[in-house]
Amino acid sequence: MSVALAEAVMKPWWVMAGQYGHPRTVMHYAGHSCAVPREQWAAYAFNIAGGRTLRQSGVKAPATAWALTIWLVKYIEPATLTTRYALDYWSAAKWWVADHGTRAVVEALYDATARAQAECTGSSPAAFYDVTDVI
Repeated sequence: MSVALAEAVMKPWWVMAGQYGHPRTVMHYAGHSCAVPREQWAAYAFNIAGGRTLRQSGVKAPATAWALTIWLVKYIEPATLTTRYALDYWSAAKWWVADHGTRAVVEALYDATARAQAECTGSSPAAFYDVTDVI
């Protein structure tokens, strides 16, 4: 395990972002404040969907459909052809994608997002991970 990944376990994402730089918003359901122009979203969406899933979590709705899913994906950025790590968040009401060149920053953001969503649904983070986390 690299030092950066070990730090992700110990530090919150905003501390990691201060050290390695903030994640950028690649796509957002409201279409504002994105680092990537809307015209390029299809290329990013294609590469992220085809990337390697490193972690995945979700919350099931009462009718056994997914109410939300959160993915941590390793992908090739279409503009620069560099490896980046994306946090892909989808729910019935909203979706967004953030990415960073350092996996530890996105790992810490993934953990914070999954914990926040678990608390919003009334679950403990342990129950949230036990059922749905894939490594």
